[in-house]
Amino acid sequence: MSLPKKIFIVSTTLLIVAVFFWGIYDFSFNKKNISNPADKNSQTNGNSIFGPSQKNQEEKKNEKIYAVSEEAVLAPALKKTEERIIYYTKENGKVFEIDLDGKNKRTVSDQNVFGLKEVFWSPEKNQVISHLFEGGKDVFYLYEYGTKIGKKLKDGLDNVGWTNLGDKIVYKYYDASSKERSLNIADPDGSNWKKLTDLDFRNMGLAQIPKTSVISFWNRGSAFEETKLMTIGILGGEKKAIFSGKFGGDYLWSPNGQKALVSSVATKGGSQIGLGTINNEGGEYMNLNIPTLISKCVWSSDGKTVFYAQPGGIPDGAVMPDDYYAEKISTRDTFWKMDLTNGKKDRLVELEELSKINIGFDADNLFLSPTEEEMFFVNRLDGKLYRLDLP
Repeated sequence: MSLPKKIFIVSTTLLIVAVFFWGIYDFSFNKKNISNPADKNSQTNGNSIFGPSQKNQEEKKNEKIYAVSEEAVLAPALKKTEERIIYYTKENGKVFEIDLDGKNKRTVSDQNVFGLKEVFWSPEKNQVISHLFEGGKDVFYLYEYGTKIGKKLKDGLDNVGWTNLGDKIVYKYYDASSKERSLNIADPDGSNWKKLTDLDFRNMGLAQIPKTSVISFWNRGSAFEETKLMTIGILGGEKKAIFSGKFGGDYLWSPNGQKALVSSVATKGGSQIGLGTINNEGGEYMNLNIPTLISKCVWSSDGKTVFYAQPGGIPDGAVMPDDYYAEKISTRDTFWKMDLTNGKKDRLVELEELSKINIGFDADNLFLSPTEEEMFFVNRLDGKLYRLDLP
């Protein structure tokens, strides 16, 4: 074989080998760069075609307060045995359940319920009494979720509350013919009713005192009216006045029934609201020096701590709690807790952290998770349900 021919063969072989290895390198390099464009994108701007939802979830986990409902809600309540929250939507009265972090939303009822004003859940959350404005008047319905059976209750019923066992309801009844008001107890469907006592006031609050067979009730909502806290046995008997002398009063019993929070105004017709405590006999009043409303408070399960939202931005000349209940004013709240054993108050969210959140909070309907590591509330400014992770 001639020398030129040998040189040609060797050169051709080397060229083929070089092209082969270049092709392998080029294929591997390009695959690394184009097979996962999200990698390159995430390095340049922290985002990717798959990344925004994951990023938002991580940001939500880092927030101290965040919305757990997508829509405005009515009467959210904790189902303790399932550790889930059930609520009505304010827009159309449909019912949903969610986990404590707002996930795994499930439809409980997709029936539209319009004109819904209030909802009163039974202790086990398996029955509900709904207050609607229907046909130009207030009406009440009982609905059982197990049987899916509803029943309209009698006209004249008002201010409903459940007994601790959930087997009875307590309510104010107005007799249109006699113009008389009375406190009554009945089965949830309104049957087997019994009059407990006559009433001489229109707007009222009521609650069975926990761990007792005693019903408490009071005239509620007016800073121009002295509030009287009354009690009566669940089977009847003589009613008893256990606390008075406060204007615009409202009450919230501790879970063990040993104490009650009292909110009231400092002067008749005033705007300076304050919180105190009494024992279950109405004595030992103690001023907590907390300017807030009962609707912005929740007890710890052991009755030693009060978690609360403290309102700010109340206009001069406002009448409390009247203007707040009538939704003539809103507040801008900060969040606190107080240890009643030593009077120590602590912020739940620091002002600096609260200022980073783009919306304000007017907290209402507070409740705690079973572990008491989270607090939930309705923000009256947008109607949504929010979660606050407790320190």
